Amino acid sequence: LVSESIHRKQPMILAAIEQTDDGRFIADPEEATNAIFIEYALNRGQAFNWSVSSANAVGALQFTNKNGNGTYDHVVRKYPEAHLTLNFEDGTRDLRNVLKAAICLLDLELARLSEVHDLYANNPKIGGIYPVAAYNEGGGGARQLYKLITKHRVDLERDDVLLPEKFFQRIKRIVTFKKKKARVSARSVMNHETHLYIRKYMFVWNYLDRLPPYLFKPA
Repeated sequence: LVSESIHRKQPMILAAIEQTDDGRFIADPEEATNAIFIEYALNRGQAFNWSVSSANAVGALQFTNKNGNGTYDHVVRKYPEAHLTLNFEDGTRDLRNVLKAAICLLDLELARLSEVHDLYANNPKIGGIYPVAAYNEGGGGARQLYKLITKHRVDLERDDVLLPEKFFQRIKRIVTFKKKKARVSARSVMNHETHLYIRKYMFVWNYLDRLPPYLFKPA
């Protein structure tokens, strides 16, 4: 089952980091993470149902809809046996349903990252960095991140690890027009969102490690 291939902490972590304010996290990661899980504990299935980002990502897990071709609709088509709610608005505002969708998307991204399969099987915390990065920015960025971490032999097990910003540089094409003629240039830009996304992922995993283990046993 897909639910058995993805570590049970990862959808919980995504549900936390998608709703954690960046500034609040940078200022006090522990307080910011506490606040998010308190919100889930108090409101349960209603938590963050009406959350909408500036990019029109909806719900607790921040899925997008682009005229039937967004991430959510893609997952629905790829995983028919998950019986996800077909309607985007209803599906993304149902916490149980959208957690299932997030698990399916992690599985889909992991399947595309063949170089990570063994690492994920042996160490889901570290191997999970890459499908989680792909959840945020797509498989290309996750694959580039894997190559850089492997090349530079970064020890991700260290509690104080902080990935260099150059690992998150992406080439951005810029089109300008002068006298009706298009000119294409390229420059390197920092993907701050994924950089912070991975920091949140590592912190929240360690946060969950401190909780009683019975909380993670299957019901």
